[in-house]
Amino acid sequence: MHKVTLAGLAAVAVVLGTVASAATAMPAGAAQVSSASVPSAAARAAVISQLHRAHGGLAGALRMGTATAAVAPGDELFGVSCVSTTNCLAVGENLNGDGGNGTPLTEKWNGSKWTSTAALKLPAGGKGGGLSDVACKSASECVAVGDYVKSGTSFFALAAKWNGKTWTTFTAPGTAGDNTFLDGLSCVTATDCIATGSFTTDGGNDAVPLADSWNGSKWTQLANPKTPSGTQLGVLTSVACVAAKSCMATGLELSATTADELAETWNGSAWTMTKTPATGMDTLDELIGVSCLSLKNCSAVGENLTITSTTIKEVGSAQHWNGTAWSNLTVPWAASADDTALTGVSCVSPTDCVAVGMSNINENSEANDPGRAASAVYNGKTWTVESVPAPAKGKGSLLGGVMCRSTTYCAAVGLTGPTSSTSSTSESGFWNGKTWKLVGAI
Repeated sequence: MHKVTLAGLAAVAVVLGTVASAATAMPAGAAQVSSASVPSAAARAAVISQLHRAHGGLAGALRMGTATAAVAPGDELFGVSCVSTTNCLAVGENLNGDGGNGTPLTEKWNGSKWTSTAALKLPAGGKGGGLSDVACKSASECVAVGDYVKSGTSFFALAAKWNGKTWTTFTAPGTAGDNTFLDGLSCVTATDCIATGSFTTDGGNDAVPLADSWNGSKWTQLANPKTPSGTQLGVLTSVACVAAKSCMATGLELSATTADELAETWNGSAWTMTKTPATGMDTLDELIGVSCLSLKNCSAVGENLTITSTTIKEVGSAQHWNGTAWSNLTVPWAASADDTALTGVSCVSPTDCVAVGMSNINENSEANDPGRAASAVYNGKTWTVESVPAPAKGKGSLLGGVMCRSTTYCAAVGLTGPTSSTSSTSESGFWNGKTWKLVGAI
């Protein structure tokens, strides 16, 4: 899951919050922005930039400073894949590396501790970058995706292959757009993977969803995913494939009048949009993570934002797809959780899904509210919020990506670090079906 996480979403909220006023009347259930308050080209460009490059922060509290070459590492793990309980591979980025361009972060788990893998060398000309998601089919067959910087301002899609000892990198196909990003990844086999993300257009002011495929030896750009008419910004942040030519991808789309979830299926030759339900929120809805057992049984998580001229309210959300329609499901957050978001989900059966994210995001700068990792589980009918150990005093925490191998084993990754700082260390959490245990990574 994914570089498009909480700081990026907070940045979207901030940008949209400057152009969408609570004084604008909205129909019940519509996620709309007044035409009098349409985000400008510059505002949309800021959204795109923040979605992909400010992804590491804990909104409003943690990692909101400006990264420089002199500051401590700003490590965050975004994605994790486990082939057994004693063999996991996690990927992410030191967001403060290379003077703020970032450097790839890769770690492996042996059942008791995390260690660094061999270094991942960026493609020729790469100055910085990171990985957003990873999928392993065996200990020696892993694929990861992300993006890297060449000229300091231009981003290119990045893909890499891990053979258990070393990394091999590729420049994944993009477009003639300004920047290309890969955020989500799903592999049916080691030679059949789909990655999703976006590429920018109009001088970086707008974005279009992107999808690439891997056949074991090369990457190929697929037909572009679709967006509603009038979409100015479209991103697919997550993808789940259940078989060859059978995938569901989710994200968001922003136009002059809407800011809604985006969900579509892939049949091997074309993408088909599905209709997501109205949430009753006022400004922006996004499906950040998705997990499918079949294309008749998918669970997706994200957040709904309500933005006024003075406040931002985030609510971690969940939806279920039955093959023909999406339905909203309630996540029963406690009042004390304040602002919440869910960023990753993994299902091992129709009655067992685990989602991770963050609560107490502190969008409105409340005192003593630094943000902490959060989780919820789904039993096939309802979601229940589960307790995650609190971070150390003066620190915040986040779990952004998760993978479950069974009902009693899930691994999740993210970060922890001091509030009001860009420094952080990677963190992991393990779910045994009843409780979470946090384990510091490197």
